[in-house]
Amino acid sequence: MKKDTSIGAVIYKQDKDKILFLIIKHAKGHWAFPKGHCENGETEIQTAKRELFEETGIDNIYIRDENIMLEEYYSFNNPDTGIINKKVKYFIAKCMGGDVKIDGKEIVDFRWCDIDNAVELITFGGAKKILNEANNIIREKFLING
Repeated sequence: MKKDTSIGAVIYKQDKDKILFLIIKHAKGHWAFPKGHCENGETEIQTAKRELFEETGIDNIYIRDENIMLEEYYSFNNPDTGIINKKVKYFIAKCMGGDVKIDGKEIVDFRWCDIDNAVELITFGGAKKILNEANNIIREKFLING
């Protein structure tokens, strides 16, 4: 079996007393978080930032803690290469400003959602688990006035 790793970020912003998460719709139809593969010589943080910018146009973020990485594991069948065991590592990052600009090709839609709407929108259980973990960490460690 082939192994594959991607790096991404759970992006949030604070709107008064609400936390809103950026959820994107991939061209293949599923709703999830921005992520992708490392390019030669990139650190994981550089990969997360580049993928976020390529998929959403956002480049003004703050990685909350470089030592906190949430991990998701799943397997899928690629018709060309067979079963792939996938690992995705996510940073938690606060959006510090900027408008979302999707390309309409790789990413076809986006939403800023509160936790309940985000859980409902996200397609796969593993990503929902990542969202809940990120939400708990944000509330416990990073919220001001909350």
